[in-house]
Amino acid sequence: MNSFKTENRVFKPFTGIDFYRSRNISLKIGCDSVVDCRIPYEDAAEMIELKAYELCETGRIDEAIEQLNRIAVFFENLENKNDEHSRDLADVYLLIGQMLQYAGRYDESIGWFSKSVIVDDQYATPYHNLAISYDKTGKVDSAIRCLKQELLISPGNYYSYLILAEIYKRKRKYEAYEECLHQLLERDPQNLQGLFRLIRYYETKKTGADVSLLCRKVLSIHKKFSTTEWMIRVYTFCILKKFTSALNTADEWEGLEPKTSLVNLTKAYAYGAAKKVKERGYEIDIFVNKNGGDIDKMSKKLDDFGGVFGQNAKIRISKTVIRHALERYSPIALLNK
Repeated sequence: MNSFKTENRVFKPFTGIDFYRSRNISLKIGCDSVVDCRIPYEDAAEMIELKAYELCETGRIDEAIEQLNRIAVFFENLENKNDEHSRDLADVYLLIGQMLQYAGRYDESIGWFSKSVIVDDQYATPYHNLAISYDKTGKVDSAIRCLKQELLISPGNYYSYLILAEIYKRKRKYEAYEECLHQLLERDPQNLQGLFRLIRYYETKKTGADVSLLCRKVLSIHKKFSTTEWMIRVYTFCILKKFTSALNTADEWEGLEPKTSLVNLTKAYAYGAAKKVKERGYEIDIFVNKNGGDIDKMSKKLDDFGGVFGQNAKIRISKTVIRHALERYSPIALLNK
């Protein structure tokens, strides 16, 4: 590759591969290379993002933003911008906003995400991030509008339907909540979380709807399940009072992921529903032991458990978990060992 000349300056060719070959390249050098026209932004974007987040993690977010803003100014001042240049500028604004969001500076992030939308109003991602920041700052109606616009541009962003549905639920707009879930399932009939939330909605609102068909749909889906999806599957068997199948499913999950402790909470629930008190206590003991009796760690797992099995189930099982933890891991219990 030959060197090229820009504004009476001669530069050595520089490519995105050069970033990966040297750990000494800084965010400043990467931004210099874009601003000085030595490398297209798209070739350096991934590593620039990596270097920017490295600064964020050491508390130097404003330094990272200062460097990225140089690229933004470069594109802002570029004459005869084409669509690719506009998308690059939107990406830089988006990255700055995401870093501010990462740091919890939501009000500031809104300004940058808004600039990204203005530059390229057919770019779905900034609308998504803008919705998150609006929601975090209590501007719920604005969050809803952004999510709707995101889904208008990119209706395949299935996770955004779930976010929108949860906002409707918080606002007690239950008709909109149900409609949003149906819209998701029209596009992705095998979306386990969508199906499950509809089941829970019909259960808790006592609409009289027959959830057995939805339950059968959940159980007919076979794929590689996430932790939440495994819990949904076990819970669905419990709804149908098929406790043996629920426990077999939990055993299958435990065989694939023996280190996860959530499977033991799940089994404890299934044993409890089947009125097997001794086995329920045994699984709770395993859960406590896997977490070393750490209350903070277990609280996070219990929150995840409650997200599927419900807050009442979480409260009931939490009491037993804490009692078992104190019996085995309190200072007095440890002294008596």
